[in-house]
Amino acid sequence: MKQFTLLIALTLLCVGCSKNISVWGTVKYTDGQPLTQGSVMFTTQTYVGSAPIQPDGTYKVSGDSVNSGIPSGEYKVCVAASTSTSVDTAGWERGVSMVDTKFSNPETSGLVIKIDKATKYDITIDYPPTGRLKEK
Repeated sequence: MKQFTLLIALTLLCVGCSKNISVWGTVKYTDGQPLTQGSVMFTTQTYVGSAPIQPDGTYKVSGDSVNSGIPSGEYKVCVAASTSTSVDTAGWERGVSMVDTKFSNPETSGLVIKIDKATKYDITIDYPPTGRLKEK
């Protein structure tokens, strides 16, 4: 427990000392159509940052204030987006991925970026194997 507490304290100290950086861009499918919802996530072993995708396909992790942006470093990136397509017998909506599942996992997406200054990072993704889904 003591080691875990020390690790958390060191992580917070390191994140608190670094300057946060803005990252922005557009998420589009291979045919040029924008992904109009979801989120982009930037991950390392000790940090996860994310940004919502806007209806025009753009996203921004702003570094304009102390608690925004992301610290410099090399990040694995993933994109997650789903839409509801039906309601099950209990009344819950079932979400279906709007992206190929490889892009929703930072270990399989193949998306990696090194961030050391304000950076524009456009992302191109594939449709899911079922094809383009209608958004609600």
